[in-house]
Amino acid sequence: DSFKVNHFFSSKSINKILKQHFSFKTPVFCGPVFSHYTANDKTGEGYGLPYHQDYPSMASSKESLIIWFSLKDCNQASHSIAVLKGLHKKGLLPGKQSEHGYEININEDFMNKEEILDIKAGQILFMSSFLPHKTFINPNANFPKMSLSRRIDDFSSEEWRERNYVNAYQHNVDRTLFLT
Repeated sequence: DSFKVNHFFSSKSINKILKQHFSFKTPVFCGPVFSHYTANDKTGEGYGLPYHQDYPSMASSKESLIIWFSLKDCNQASHSIAVLKGLHKKGLLPGKQSEHGYEININEDFMNKEEILDIKAGQILFMSSFLPHKTFINPNANFPKMSLSRRIDDFSSEEWRERNYVNAYQHNVDRTLFLT
């Protein structure tokens, strides 16, 4: 909920990229800011999400994107993000919904498309909500990695409008709180 983090995701620079490179007319947030802590220490315990797609967790428009960046350099020597390049074009892949998200069924053909990304601190990754990705954990890295992501949608999406702008994220208001 940091003003600085929210300002980053809603900056003119990000807005310009969304409009010029992804043809978004009216970018909107479709979920909260997510923080991703990766470490082999007691706090992180070397945990990382397996290969998953974000679209089922959003259920908004099919043009939705994830904006991701790290506060430290990410690569094979540290912790990073691994993707299965090109598989976002196949849409929703076979998998199962778990408490951590929509985990896809991995096969050997998929693993031939794996790439562990090399991203410098502060560089931004824009990815389709259909791109299969996972946390890459280097078991020998003795330092943590913190990254942040935000889910973005285009309010002018006809496909999303036809589905009444459905979105998996909800805000609940307890109208009785004041009365109690």
